[in-house]
Amino acid sequence: MDEDRELEELLRRFRDGNSEAKTLLIERLYPIGRKWLSKHASKFPLEDREDILQDAIAALSAGLHRIRATTAAEFRGYFFMILRTKLIDYDRKKKQTGAVVPLEEEHLEPKALEQGFGKIEVDEILRRCLSPRECQVVLLKLEGSRDREVARILGVDPGTVAKLWHRAREKLRRCLGRQETG
Repeated sequence: MDEDRELEELLRRFRDGNSEAKTLLIERLYPIGRKWLSKHASKFPLEDREDILQDAIAALSAGLHRIRATTAAEFRGYFFMILRTKLIDYDRKKKQTGAVVPLEEEHLEPKALEQGFGKIEVDEILRRCLSPRECQVVLLKLEGSRDREVARILGVDPGTVAKLWHRAREKLRRCLGRQETG
């Protein structure tokens, strides 16, 4: 976890007023962002993913002074949320999927696949079925974050994350069940 320690040290130095630390933080985000986009936006050409990455880094850079993250996990979580937002914005502009980002099949439970939910309009369903906090938990958990990491990012107890995750899954089951029969 040398990379995590390095990110945390750069965050600390940036907060202490070191302007070089901001440049180094931004440089460290490029490979992290490329890896995330190759996993979550593989349907887009490489040059489009680079545009999305540039937009996300510019947005993060502009608001870097407002970020309260103290750990590498919190910082990456914040960056991934910005990347996801930029990806959705880009997708809407290109009108490739009807203004939504499809959920990859490996993130779905087998039962959902059997019911024909291979690609789901994630944003619409999440906004319709879940509270904003439940949406945050679901998105972070789908990124592979553990309860403790999600708790640190959101500033809540791990037990609260577990309850929100459970509640969100139940709400989504009910919501998708109604959608299928309706």
